[in-house]
Amino acid sequence: MIRLIHTPLLLLALCATFQLHAGMMGYPTLDQYAERTHQYGVKLTIPDFPESVEAIEASEAELLKMLDTIGDQIAALEVSDLSFDNTFGALDWGSMEITNRILPIRIVNNTHANPEIRDAASKVIQRFSEAQIAFNYREDVYLNLKAFADSNPSLDDQEQRLVDDMLLEYERLGFDLPIEERARVEALNKELSALSIAFGDHIREANEVLVFTKEELAGLSDSFLESIRNVEGEYEILPNVTHHVLTVFNRADSEATRKRVFEARNRRAMESNLELLSKMVNVRASLAKALGYETWADYRTEVRMAQNGDRALHFLEDLAEQLEPKFQQELQSLRERKITHTNNPDAELHVWDVRYYQQQQQQEEYAVDSESLRAYFPFERAVQGMFQIYENVFGIVIDEIENPTPWDPSVPLYIISDAATEKPLGLFYMDSFPREGKFNHFAKFNIIRAGTLPDGTYQRPTVALICNFPPPGENEPALLSFEDVETLFHEFGHCLHSILTESRFAHFSGTSVPLDFVEVPSQVLEFWLEDPEVLNLFAAHWQDLSQKLPEGIVERINASRKAEAGWFYRRQLAFGILDLTLHHQTDPEAVTQDIAGVTNQIVERIYMPFPEQTALVASFGHLAGYDAGYYGYAWADVIAADIANQFATAPGGFLDAEMGMRLRREIFEPGNSRDVNVSAERFLGRKPNNAAFVRSLGLDNDEGH
Repeated sequence: MIRLIHTPLLLLALCATFQLHAGMMGYPTLDQYAERTHQYGVKLTIPDFPESVEAIEASEAELLKMLDTIGDQIAALEVSDLSFDNTFGALDWGSMEITNRILPIRIVNNTHANPEIRDAASKVIQRFSEAQIAFNYREDVYLNLKAFADSNPSLDDQEQRLVDDMLLEYERLGFDLPIEERARVEALNKELSALSIAFGDHIREANEVLVFTKEELAGLSDSFLESIRNVEGEYEILPNVTHHVLTVFNRADSEATRKRVFEARNRRAMESNLELLSKMVNVRASLAKALGYETWADYRTEVRMAQNGDRALHFLEDLAEQLEPKFQQELQSLRERKITHTNNPDAELHVWDVRYYQQQQQQEEYAVDSESLRAYFPFERAVQGMFQIYENVFGIVIDEIENPTPWDPSVPLYIISDAATEKPLGLFYMDSFPREGKFNHFAKFNIIRAGTLPDGTYQRPTVALICNFPPPGENEPALLSFEDVETLFHEFGHCLHSILTESRFAHFSGTSVPLDFVEVPSQVLEFWLEDPEVLNLFAAHWQDLSQKLPEGIVERINASRKAEAGWFYRRQLAFGILDLTLHHQTDPEAVTQDIAGVTNQIVERIYMPFPEQTALVASFGHLAGYDAGYYGYAWADVIAADIANQFATAPGGFLDAEMGMRLRREIFEPGNSRDVNVSAERFLGRKPNNAAFVRSLGLDNDEGH
């Protein structure tokens, strides 16, 4: 069973002199770690990234040949010769080998400066995805796998889990259907794969430019204005660049400017993606029915913690109802601020106003000025501070090494090793700042998956953090907002989840966990930033490192966040309910005939009205890969809050190394090699409950269940 690659989606005091890993010259090479890799029987891989259309097309031919070879070898086995190693083991090894060849092409597709090369990579990924689907429908391969499983073999727990999981995936592909119906399911899967790839490409390639005068951007800092000024002396806001958009929403005094940017942000890819999304929803519904499920959400959630679409949707709607009084109170407070600010008693609060007046509230009620706080979070220092914190907490060492294959000169390469043994654990790239044509949000991309190779060597993972933080200015370093720092810690959680894996099989390694659990290891790391002791380890004014964060600011940030929890989660819940509404339909025509209108109505009901002639779903990238899965962010938040509370009450707090090692061993390392419910319970010592999460929202109910 070869999984498709189009599914998307990181005593403890730092020394006062603050040594930067990446600040030294003469980085070691990977070859200098050869003795350690040999000692521990592990393999580290720096991948090749094809740099031309010809190289990409040549890779395609090799990949297709590899697919055929894997399948032919398993299919050619006589029943009497079947073993775990030459059936399910071989399929896991082969899947890892071939995936580790296509994933670098995916990086090229999402990062390369040349649009022709990006386009070539996209076409190869699409054709290869179709070939993967065809491979997964090979009857001859399946029959030998099934024959071995039916022979009642003696297997250990991980081997049996791999057999059971792969056979379930075959069942979910329709292998219990008549051959004609199975062929239709295969065709639908290929169509869906092509649609999903195109949907993401259109979002990434959206390139509208909004030109403003300096007066229209009043409220924005001089350094930001300088970074967006063009040669004509005008100022360009790119709606596809997240930090441009958030800067305008947070700081632009002109409501007309905020509205214009908001509308452009939510018009992205409308012309191409609304039709694509309608097709995707209908194809998914057809697939679900062909496979015997009521809805696509039921199909997708069957193998997740939620188990069915009703349970996931009820979870979101119930939380939305609990938050209703707090949400309305928060909006009314912001509206009153707008009335005062505009001297208009009839002023209405619009969706493009919220962040702007939240900034005022943070500054006036909580003495939190998000813009001035940037000075305390220079990018390099935040990164290195984060590294040193988690080195201590998780017992690891992070060092920069020479990057022989950068897809951009700004991209460094790091190695993570175990601190106690010096065993190499994996590699990661950090592509931190926006570029034209680059993936425009934040994500961890797998490049080399982990797992045991046929010779017993353990292939350690290589991943990339593809981010879009505010870039450096002419006279100052890249300065992060507090939200940016949260994003940094979040994505690094995904990175660690991948690299710390010890799963024997690639099928279960790293982040290959149920989609409503995959955000737990990343979201839990965000909680470290609620601790003043943690932040004071690295937050310092970039012009004077002896100047620490203002006294009490962390507590005030936490209080202001709790004051905005209703807004934050109602927004998140709107997206989750939108996603499930599209995919929990027995009659998809009811939502796809006017997909923009239907989804905008949902957002208005749960969150706030969006402007006419906009359609956020057209650029909602999660709908291609995270479909029927966005609820997982809130679902995972409940578990993450429970885990974080164990640190908050531990003797060493969030710097407790014993608790950190328990998190590493019980959550990060197992991946999906055991039931994630078991992993959560082993860390907590009990079943998870929602008490810590409810408290984090500022609700009165302290009873967890």
